[in-house]
Amino acid sequence: MIGNRRGSISESYAAVIAIAFGLMAIALGIYVGYELNGYASIQLVRSDIWGAIIAYETGGKTVIVVENIGRQAFFVNKSFIDGKVVPVTEGERGYLERGEYNGPGLGPDQYEELYASAAGTIAQAQLCATSYPKACVVIWTYINYTVRNRSQTELAGPSAVGPNEAEVLIEDPYGAQWSLTWMGSAAGIMSGNSSRTVAITLPTSASSITASLSTERPYYSVPTSQVIGAGQSGTFIIDYNATGTAIIDDAVDAAWSLAWTGYSDGGYSSSSSAVVPIEAGTGVAVSLTARYDGGNCSSTPPSGKLEAGGAILFQVNCTGAPHYNIYYNATSPSSGYSLSFFTVLKPIVVDAWINRIIPLRSGWNSGELAGGDVGVEVQVGPLYLESAVPVQDIASWALPNLTYVVDWNGTIYGEAGSWGRSQYVGGSYVTPITFQSPSLPTTYLSRGDYLLVLLGWLDVNGKPIGKPSASGWPYQANITAWFGEGAVGEPITASSSIASRTWTGQYVDTPYPELIPLRGEADEVTLSVPRGYQVYWSNSEGVVGSPIQNPILVRNGSTIYVFVGKPQSNGSGSGSNDILYFTVSDPPGAGWAVSSPAQSISGNATTALEQTLNLGSNLPVTVTAGITSNPSGENCSIAPSSTTVTQDYDSLSFAVSCTSSSGGGGGSGGGASGEISVAVTDPSGAGWSLSWSGGASGGKTGSSTATFTVSDSGPVSFTASITSDPPGEVATISPATATAPANASITFTVATQGKRIGCLLTLDVGINDTSGGSVSGTPSVPVFVAEGGIEDWSASTTPNPGYGFLGWLLSLSGAGSYANTPLAKPEISGSYSCPSGLNENETAVLAATARYVKDYAEIAGPSTVSQTGSYVFTLRWDEAPQSAEYVAWGTNGTASGNTLYIYAYLTITQYGGWTTLEIPWAVTLGDVTCPPKWVPYIQSSFSTGDIPASGETGNITQQIPITVGCQPPSKI
Repeated sequence: MIGNRRGSISESYAAVIAIAFGLMAIALGIYVGYELNGYASIQLVRSDIWGAIIAYETGGKTVIVVENIGRQAFFVNKSFIDGKVVPVTEGERGYLERGEYNGPGLGPDQYEELYASAAGTIAQAQLCATSYPKACVVIWTYINYTVRNRSQTELAGPSAVGPNEAEVLIEDPYGAQWSLTWMGSAAGIMSGNSSRTVAITLPTSASSITASLSTERPYYSVPTSQVIGAGQSGTFIIDYNATGTAIIDDAVDAAWSLAWTGYSDGGYSSSSSAVVPIEAGTGVAVSLTARYDGGNCSSTPPSGKLEAGGAILFQVNCTGAPHYNIYYNATSPSSGYSLSFFTVLKPIVVDAWINRIIPLRSGWNSGELAGGDVGVEVQVGPLYLESAVPVQDIASWALPNLTYVVDWNGTIYGEAGSWGRSQYVGGSYVTPITFQSPSLPTTYLSRGDYLLVLLGWLDVNGKPIGKPSASGWPYQANITAWFGEGAVGEPITASSSIASRTWTGQYVDTPYPELIPLRGEADEVTLSVPRGYQVYWSNSEGVVGSPIQNPILVRNGSTIYVFVGKPQSNGSGSGSNDILYFTVSDPPGAGWAVSSPAQSISGNATTALEQTLNLGSNLPVTVTAGITSNPSGENCSIAPSSTTVTQDYDSLSFAVSCTSSSGGGGGSGGGASGEISVAVTDPSGAGWSLSWSGGASGGKTGSSTATFTVSDSGPVSFTASITSDPPGEVATISPATATAPANASITFTVATQGKRIGCLLTLDVGINDTSGGSVSGTPSVPVFVAEGGIEDWSASTTPNPGYGFLGWLLSLSGAGSYANTPLAKPEISGSYSCPSGLNENETAVLAATARYVKDYAEIAGPSTVSQTGSYVFTLRWDEAPQSAEYVAWGTNGTASGNTLYIYAYLTITQYGGWTTLEIPWAVTLGDVTCPPKWVPYIQSSFSTGDIPASGETGNITQQIPITVGCQPPSKI
């Protein structure tokens, strides 16, 4: 058990506490000369902590006295007054009775005085075990609340008890109304409203009675009942608890107000979940009201009556007023930016609105909206380009491809630009490029917080220009983990709906924090640890609380403390339960039970998941397994039936087998001679089919439980399958194949589970020009993605020579969404997300198209030369998205025939590699007049080194000398 216990503890400890607490109360009363109300506390985490506390004011200070009434040493870690930590000065330390302890902290029966300058109503002390400082407990008492003078006669203690008497001591320092009853060897009843000693005469010295004491709230008795024998005495202590608790569950952070009247009057307001202590006494009427800007809120219940020592839960519910958070940023090439032959004169202006009403600004946008479908509209203004020549005079293939791209929550939407006609304005030509506004889907908003991202940019020939990114993720929480002994180095994983983080700890006394991104202002987070470990609630001091039940709701900006350790005991001891993990294979569907001294687990089918069996805390342990019920007409057994477990967190597998109970075949047969008894157990109504061969052949179908016989002449092999599922479920039949000997029996069992809902994803990888290159992708076949699940995908392409890769074009048809790496590289990857909350299976096709354009690089210059001279040649290229680096020139020297070849060598880079293209240009010998029998010729011996070049598109000129002449016949 993990947690604090105060005052009225479970009856399993009643007798012990009654004696220990009674002696402590008397002893502390002697110490200060008063009767003071103290509280005993217990916590069982690795070691027992039993402490008691009193507090009183004297001389302008508060004196807190803490006593160890148990056997384990502890120290006072912190002191509180009215819930706030206060500095204290240590005073006297000693023993109320005889004792001797020389170790750290407070030993058995040892007390310590603590002096605080603060005053208040309630004093608390945090006690931590010296053997394990993370095991702590907080005990408390009212300051001066129950001070009552006690006479020296009262302090002297009870008188001697007669041999035929049972004595009942009732300590009632409050004047509470009580009623004492006793039964057994004697019976009676009496009541009172003060401390009393009651002597009850018994028939013999071997007699006993059962005494019970009852009170009215806010008073209670410790214990409520006990057995008292002849010659013995028993003590009842009446305690007082005037505090009730109002618990407000406000998952939506509404503004609420709590008010109460009656025993006390007051109020409390907040905008988050809270626990509010209220002086309830004889009862208060409590009511709660809540509101949310733009929404309607209510409380369940709206009001109630709170009793002392009781609690009431208010749950705040709100409707309407969804909250949106959108990160918006749209970019455009600025004025002066160079685009091939053009320069940006006026950049694109992009405007966006929510529901055509609320304008979006750059950065994070937040606000309230009415529920329902919410759409975002984007308007993309024209891009104005300036050039020296009109667009009408430029070849269409030389114009850059301009696309305005919008990324809406990871889905890409693009609109290609439309070129207008150029107009001559102020000494240059101005050309407008217009874009259609992309059509974005709507998003349904209900109550809660939604995080959306909208980005926009211009793609030029498939290459993004100044692509923005979402910055400053606004939602995250701090998960801080403490690691217990044995859990150091073990990983803990925290998973929200958008991200997972895994981390470990290296020391037991050190907190290890990790930031977890959240979907919005609140998100569900699942915490997981390796098998054999457990995650518990904790605090900033590493104190262990109760086990965490996944998932937990985590709020933006919050800090959650958890503790990773071994599973704790569920019993009353201080040790941990040992654990056995087991599975049961039970195709026949027999009833079975697996038991240890601490727990028994039963079932009547094969276990779908590994089961956890508590073994207690004293290994080795004998675990037994048995059959609790047999299927009709069969006798079943389970193996192993008994085993000894010697190791914590061990694993074990059990198997159920059955034989016919109708006799024959040496205990394994069934039915008449030469027959196999077949049974199909199908409570769900699934369609099934059986076929068999071997000693007999045939088949049978059905959609319900059935029994029949198959005449055999030897062993028969059976094959079973499901032909139809029940509505909303998926059916399986087992065994799928089996062989039955002659004169045997066999059972097939149909089991169902919830339908597997999700998306069938097909990755369609293609290319716009098959001459441009080759493509491939993974997954290569359709894959099933469970709802809410994610599937990774990738695609790649290899360009062919002479073609330029422009980038990928992605589109999704069907359900879901996708994310991807940059589109401009030949290798692309990403993830596909199947939406949650589906009612039926959906299909999705993610199309990835590699876009290619045939590169060009050409030489322009004279094609015919008739005389010697220096001629100008121009190399022009467009290799986007590749970029030119160098150009070199050369010739083939002597002409071959009447043709001389000029060569330009263009070196380009792409994706970190180098490629050199050879571009030829032919120059033919023109009309040349030579002497008789002389022959005209053309030649040039010219070359350059690498000349720097740059840009995806460009041109460069070169003067090349060419010689034209006549050769005599002897030189031919």
